[in-house]
Amino acid sequence: MNISQPTVVFVSKKGLQKILNVQKKLPIIQKIIIMDSKTDYQGFQSMYTFVTSHLPPGFNEYDFVPESFDRDKTIALIMNSSGSTGLPKGVALPH
Repeated sequence: MNISQPTVVFVSKKGLQKILNVQKKLPIIQKIIIMDSKTDYQGFQSMYTFVTSHLPPGFNEYDFVPESFDRDKTIALIMNSSGSTGLPKGVALPH
């Protein structure tokens, strides 16, 4: 996390304590989102609340048509490796 310097961290309820333990050393973290809870959890915003708070006014999920993209050429997620053989590295994960 020192390398990537995240301002927002997405974590499970199970992993929350680990993030809280290092948060004092990483003041860049501004927000922690709990991914596996539909309701806010222990004062942290749930993924559901986070997503719905960023939807435009009048958004209707039944009318939503997602943009098309080439799944073979688009990165879904970049995560850090554990660094077991050296420094952690960004690992690009496809869809």
